[in-house]
Amino acid sequence: MDKKSNPKELWKGSPSAFVYVTSYFVALIVIIVSLSLQRKLVMGSGLSHVPLGTFIFHYMFSVPLGQWPLFHMTFLSTMFLQIVMWGAFLHSLYKAMLTKFTTYIVTEEEIIVRKILLTGLVSEHTELYRLIDFTLLQPIPGMVFRFSNLHLQSTDQSHPTLMLDGVTDGQSILRLIREQTERCRMQKGVREFTSAAPY
Repeated sequence: MDKKSNPKELWKGSPSAFVYVTSYFVALIVIIVSLSLQRKLVMGSGLSHVPLGTFIFHYMFSVPLGQWPLFHMTFLSTMFLQIVMWGAFLHSLYKAMLTKFTTYIVTEEEIIVRKILLTGLVSEHTELYRLIDFTLLQPIPGMVFRFSNLHLQSTDQSHPTLMLDGVTDGQSILRLIREQTERCRMQKGVREFTSAAPY
């Protein structure tokens, strides 16, 4: 994609810290329930004096052979709950990192989204004149914490959908993007843009 050097930056922002508050809340509930169920399983197994973190070692070395079936089920159930608990924690940690390392930039010519993925930091560029649809969504957490999600459709095959989630003052940012999109179309002589071709 051809881009002019050093285009003027019109706006720069990051997602609200509360953009994934629902995910954090669900993860907290999952962790609390998992810990509670693990404690009940351990207490029911007769090893209530054993800390959860060392339960596996007591299971392997301290359980009489005749009691293995009962402890085997307790062990498997506890390990499953451990996996669920740590999965919820790591998911929340990834969401927090995604929020921390995501940046939105609107220039005179394009929108740039910089974010972190499992493979590392990536930068997505979408030319403004290619945008064809603009949607502003405000989920329930956004009504409470005052942020919006901007979903933009474009004819760019590499990035047909552009999502700017957790944007504060979303109405003003959306207005800026629409106005600048029209300016770019006028500068390039594009009257209308469809998925097929500009004309």
